[in-house]
Amino acid sequence: MAKSSIHIQAGQLGVFQHNDRSRPTKNTIFHDEKSLAVTAKDAFKIYREELALRSAAYKKRTGQRLQKRAITHLSAIVNLEQHHEFEDIKEIAKVLAETLDTRILQVAIHRDEGHIDENGNAIKNYHAHIEFMGLDSKGGSVRKKLTKGYLSNLQDFTAFALKMDRGHNYARERKKRPKRLDTYEFKKAKMSEEEARREGRAHLNDLKAENARLRAELKAFQAQREQYAMLEGVVKELREQIRAKDLTIDDMHNRIEAAREVLRKSVHPHYANKVTRVLLSAEQKQGIAETPQNRPQNTPSPA
Repeated sequence: MAKSSIHIQAGQLGVFQHNDRSRPTKNTIFHDEKSLAVTAKDAFKIYREELALRSAAYKKRTGQRLQKRAITHLSAIVNLEQHHEFEDIKEIAKVLAETLDTRILQVAIHRDEGHIDENGNAIKNYHAHIEFMGLDSKGGSVRKKLTKGYLSNLQDFTAFALKMDRGHNYARERKKRPKRLDTYEFKKAKMSEEEARREGRAHLNDLKAENARLRAELKAFQAQREQYAMLEGVVKELREQIRAKDLTIDDMHNRIEAAREVLRKSVHPHYANKVTRVLLSAEQKQGIAETPQNRPQNTPSPA
């Protein structure tokens, strides 16, 4: 089951035509399901009218003309599942309009993007675009209203409205948010990974997974800084070979396993010494260190 997600960014030139498919796009690779959208012509008409009204409101309020670098158009991308329809997205669009004092320009659902995996399976990227004004009714910046708290609550609402599981709450989990790939970057990354699979080469995602596994083992064995540095050196060398397309998946696994054995032998004495110290300390605290007074009666004295 897909996770819900809504991501807001500055609107891009040509996005209205991209959304209604009036302009050809390389991302369209499936044709068995229809994509739905408000037309680019209608979206442009609303945008021009609203921009004039909101620019005038800004000038009336500040006595200045709207700055050229002002962001006048924002775009929200929403993860979907196959069954979602326009009505589901309109509920989210309505909340954006009311809470941000903005105007919705265009809503689109795309069912024709995705990729073909290495086994020939169609992996569809169901998603929606909500285009809206970057200026509120007073000509103020809508983007400034997108605080961490607002965006977190918006993620909660999106999951509720679409009846999907919420994606990661990185603020609550205190985790670093990964870089979000746009549609073009995602497709390029997938093509690169599948090409590597076909040719038997290692991919950076393979190395990332192995690195995470080894770091988890080092943490479990309470490794020292020198072991982590050793691992980082191996990973750096493998990463360079992968980028040069000079490392097979088998060679990578062999190198990783060899490094794993070296690291285990290196870390084991430190781990064993720590465990011994902890156990001895516990025994002393419990007062069970062996003495003539507390030695069990059947235990022989040292020779």
